[in-house]
Amino acid sequence: MKALTPLAAALLLSACGGGGDARSGSCDAVAEKRFVLDVAREWYLFPEDLPASIDPAAFADAESLLDALTARSREQGKDRFFSFLTTRSADNANSAGELTRFGFQFEPESDRLRLSLVLQPGPAFQAGLQRGDQILAVDQRDGRSFRTIEQLRAEDPTLAGVFGPNTGGVQRGLRIQPRDPVQAVYELSLTKTSFIVDPVPDEGGLRLIPRNGQSPVGYLQFLDFSTAAEADLRAAFNTFRAQGVTDYLIDLRYNGGGLLSVAYLFGDLLGRERRTTEVFAGVSYNPSKSSRNETRFFRPQPQSVAPLRIAFLTGEGTASASELMVNSLLPYAEVAIIGADTFGKPVGQSAFDQPGCDTRLRLVTLKLVNAEGLGEYYNGLADVVPVACGASDDLSRETGDPAEAVTRAGLDWLADGRCPAMSRSAGSRDSLRGERFEQVQ
Repeated sequence: MKALTPLAAALLLSACGGGGDARSGSCDAVAEKRFVLDVAREWYLFPEDLPASIDPAAFADAESLLDALTARSREQGKDRFFSFLTTRSADNANSAGELTRFGFQFEPESDRLRLSLVLQPGPAFQAGLQRGDQILAVDQRDGRSFRTIEQLRAEDPTLAGVFGPNTGGVQRGLRIQPRDPVQAVYELSLTKTSFIVDPVPDEGGLRLIPRNGQSPVGYLQFLDFSTAAEADLRAAFNTFRAQGVTDYLIDLRYNGGGLLSVAYLFGDLLGRERRTTEVFAGVSYNPSKSSRNETRFFRPQPQSVAPLRIAFLTGEGTASASELMVNSLLPYAEVAIIGADTFGKPVGQSAFDQPGCDTRLRLVTLKLVNAEGLGEYYNGLADVVPVACGASDDLSRETGDPAEAVTRAGLDWLADGRCPAMSRSAGSRDSLRGERFEQVQ
């Protein structure tokens, strides 16, 4: 991993290839467990947390072995299933922002599911669904077997299987109450298909919010640090620069991270006045791999801007590269987080491919700090950011609407520096495994 611009990570960023049991070309369970154990012993960020001795034969598969290896770190909140097994193809698709989904996320209520996010250009968006719409019932079979959310919840309180596996061709019927209560309830059928998430949504992702006697506030909703994001980011900041924007609302409420290289670019685009000797982030490995430690300096771009104030709109799903952005800009701009506390993931994974096999291990191998050495925000950024303002996600309006509660709170802070305090326990501390859009159906 040179220059810190490698392979993608499923939750955050990072990358360096290699690793594995080169002595065996086998891809059976025994070889896979040996591969996981060898890589963990050599590369794990917290070697002191690994069991002093462990018998791979005592575990049914490599995933259960990995869970046992990381158990102590998980108990301490340092590796909440951030280390995981996947396949090369699935991981590469994830790094590119590719999903096979209906393309919506919801907030569960007792008798309905209220949509909080509709991804462009997924099937749900193409069908006209929008944030704030409510799913009242789901048909899982033949178009004539709708069951209410209450009925489905009685069978499965988690609703885990309601929308089926994330494979192409899976169909569900939905009974929808539109966000606008004047509109009538209707039914539609959706089919899961593969699509690449638009990192800055074409509809509503970029806004210029006018202010009397001042330059507009630049609003940017950013959903994914994927390989598809670079062009969108450059275009957005070119617009902001042309309009003389100095104050920003960067909406990361639904951004669970992605590529470190994209986070670096984002930082560069917010660093027009930064010198190339100024530190954006520091990356360090375990003591045996300290020769790989790196410092990443700012590299201003032709589209870069010079922000005075940045209000980052955050939620419990704001994680990894998103948190890195906030932390790394703290020394250089007036920064606040607005909304709910973030997830708490100041570490990154590297990718290790088992030789001759499709298995890829994403293992926590590195930690990230800002120019002042600040990191360790395992409980969320509200513990470290001087200004943390509480506001509830307002599903009755689109993100970026000046009347939407979190957006409004951000605009108020930009206007006069005041806001209600955020609860330091607002963010989710649940485990997160797998990919950045885990909660998206």
